[in-house]
Formats: sequence, C-alpha cells, structure tokens
Amino acid sequence: DIQAAGAPMLRPRRPETCGRCHIGVYEVYKESVHGVAAIQEHIPDAPVCSDCHGEHKIAIPVDGEITSICSKCHAEEGMMSKYKIPVDRSTTYEQSYHGIASSYGSKTVANCASCHGYHDILPPTDPRSSVYPANLVSTCGKPKCHPGISSKVGSAKIHVDIDEKESGGIYYVRRVFMWIFVGLVVVTFIWVASDLARRIRQKDKG
Repeated sequence: DIQAAGAPMLRPRRPETCGRCHIGVYEVYKESVHGVAAIQEHIPDAPVCSDCHGEHKIAIPVDGEITSICSKCHAEEGMMSKYKIPVDRSTTYEQSYHGIASSYGSKTVANCASCHGYHDILPPTDPRSSVYPANLVSTCGKPKCHPGISSKVGSAKIHVDIDEKESGGIYYVRRVFMWIFVGLVVVTFIWVASDLARRIRQKDKG
C-alpha cells in the first residue's frame, strides 16, 4: 500500500510506524505535548519523528542543530498564533546568554532540549514537565549546567524579551547603555566637526 509523497496521513510519517520498533521512545513520545497533539488530537502540524530525525537520511540531531530544528515550528508566527503558543521562544533564546554562546559555536551551552527534553516534552503547566516551576532547580542545577543553583530560579522568568519593559533591569540597563553609546557618538561627531571647521578656518587664514 505504498502511497505517493504528500498523501494525507502518509504512513511513514505516523509515529505508530516508527513505534513498532522504537517501542520505548514511542511510549514516552505519545504522552508528550507533541505526541498527544499528533496521535490523540490528530493535529496535522504536530511534529512527528521525521520532522526532527529526517525521513530517508535518519540521524540523531546534534546539539548545534536542535535549536534550529525546534525553531522551524516555534519561530513560525502563523503556526504559533494558530495554536495560541508564544512565538517569541526562539528569539528570546537567541538573545539570552545560552543563545549567544550557541551562535558562537559552544557545544556545551544549553539548548531547547537541555531544558524541555527530547521525546518527553510536556507543557510548563504539567507538574511532570522539566520546566514546571517546582522542577527548574533540578533542571537547571544538573551537574554539567548550574549545580547548586538558587531556588529563586523557580520564580524567575526564563524567556525574557529584552525589548519589553517586563524584562525589568535588563531592559533599563540596555537602554542606558544604548543612550550612552548614542551620546558618545553625538559628542564625538560635534568635537570632530568643530575641530575640522577650526582647521579649515586656520588654513584659509594662512
């Protein structure tokens, strides 16, 4: 019953197909937010195995690729608004220390999966989720990340938009430095322009 590419509910794209062999992974995936959406709710946009691992060229995503794989959906404004999911998760990650370090090629900095998991991604409102507020200390406090991290992390806002006032001190510090930079540019321009004008007047007199 081989079907043409693009056929609705194409068999190779069904998680159940991969689950016949990858039983343990399938059992975890089907309970995740993605698995529930794909298997129980039959949402066509829900990510399935091939969206992350590929189809014919199946591979395990390396750390440097995970953020871009997640961003294919989570940075897509139309899709995110359709399902009432915040669309700023990719951009706020990129603005963070983790995102900046990743852009410079760090292989050890946290990516999406470091915090949210791989096959077991759950909504942040689910007590079983690794990003549920009560679980953030253990998630962020992993030995290879921030061991001994303060319990205050549970009440902190993680995805912070530095262009919004809600980000608190980050927003105002950034604004102060921006205005200092602009001020220095203006003062430098005035100083150079006045010095240049003075030199031109002296040259004309001479």
